[in-house]
Formats: sequence, structure tokens, C-alpha cells
Amino acid sequence: MSSSAKFGFRPRALDVTRRLPIRIRKCRKRSPKIKRTVATAPTGMEKEEEMESHLQQAILAQKATSAGDSVKNHVIPTPKVTSLRDDEYNRIYPQDRGFQKNKKLIVFNDYVPFFLAQSSYNADSEDEEWLSSRRNINIDDFEHIIEKLEISSQNDIIRPRNARALLSRYDFGLVDDVYDYWLQKRQKAASSKKHPCPRLLSKIYSEISNSSRRDDSKSITNPYIAFRRRLDKVQTRKKQRTELSTYEKLLQINFVMNVQLY
Repeated sequence: MSSSAKFGFRPRALDVTRRLPIRIRKCRKRSPKIKRTVATAPTGMEKEEEMESHLQQAILAQKATSAGDSVKNHVIPTPKVTSLRDDEYNRIYPQDRGFQKNKKLIVFNDYVPFFLAQSSYNADSEDEEWLSSRRNINIDDFEHIIEKLEISSQNDIIRPRNARALLSRYDFGLVDDVYDYWLQKRQKAASSKKHPCPRLLSKIYSEISNSSRRDDSKSITNPYIAFRRRLDKVQTRKKQRTELSTYEKLLQINFVMNVQLY
């Protein structure tokens, strides 16, 4: 805080019950309490950049211009832009040399977009070691099967019979092998301290389950919920609470009348 306190004047309605202080003209210069502070105009820049030399020179030059003094230049300097001649532009960017297709570029000729063909499950080193001993399945089909099993096991573990029906496009023996491996890996992840959540797919928690949902928003302490529901609360001022309660009563009366009439 600065040593000298600044005092400002605020317009206020006159009160007939209060006495007004009378200031003598010759004492006005002696009293530091009645000094009127001049409000500084906002510069539109950040606080660290307000003391920049070019900005201060421009502000001072603008004040001098408004006062009637002649100033040579009162603008912030900017880089100069010059037009480029056509021959110079053609020399830098030659037009005769067209685009040449290189044979080393990666060519993708699939009608399905690449990002849509990917699975949300990524195989790790343990999965690759398990796949190395089985030649009847590739890594893409393995990731697709694991993804389907994870999505179908959000609340309860899917049964082997339901897994075969879900993955009918694959061989039943292959589905059973991947199912047994997936179930063992999920149980291992659930028992491990590093993986408190048994799910193998990463998930952003956006809602609370109905069993743990409460009306009190302060009781929600789950840190894994990234996106919480917005509370259905009307933000009003103190003066508007009476109007809000009256409006709610009118809506309730309107609803009761409609039920009685129709």
C-alpha cells in the first residue's frame, strides 16, 4: 500500500437530516483529505505492458495534441509493409515448377476413413506376447474383440454365450480364447493396486450412478467425475426471491386448474 491514501468523491443524494460540512475556499489547498483524484483512462493493455516506452510516448503525445501542442508523431511504431514486384515474386515462388508426386509418400486407398477404422483399445506388450503364440488372429481383430467385450461389460461381466452371439462374425473357439484372456486380465487389473478400476478401456466419468445420486450437491466427492451435471437452480438476487416464489405459486395454481378443467 502507498503511504499517501487517495480520496475520491462519490455522488450521493442529499439527506435533510444530516449536516453538510462547509469547506472554506482558502483552506481547500491545505487539507489533503479533499484532493480530487483524476481517474486514469484504461489503455486496453495488460498491466505489465502499460509501462512500455512506445505506449507511454504515444499517450503523452496524444495528451499534448489534445492540449494544442504540435507533435510530430504520436503512434506506436509498427513494421512497414512494402509491395513486392511481380518478377521478384516469381523468382521466389516459381510458377513453372508444378507439384511433383513423390513415390516415397504413404498411399492409403481405403474407402473407410483411417480414424474410424481404429479401435479404442490399444494392445500393450502383454497382449503382443500373448498374440505371438496364436497365429489365427491378428492384432486388429484382437483389439476389436476386447473393445466389444469392454463396452458390453459396463455393469456386469458379459457371459460367454452372449459374447459368442455378440461376436458371431468370428470363430467361436477364437472368441472363447480371447474371452478367457480378457477375463483373466480384467481380474488381474482389479486386484492390482495400480489399477483400482477393473475396466481396461479409459473412460471419462460424466455422470453419477442412480444408486449414489443425492439431492445434496455437497455430498458429491468423487474426484473421477470430470463433467458434473448443472444444478437446476435459478440464480437470482435477494430482491427477486419474492418474485420467484410468487411465479412458482402461479405456475402451480395454473397446473392445478388445468388438471381440474381437463
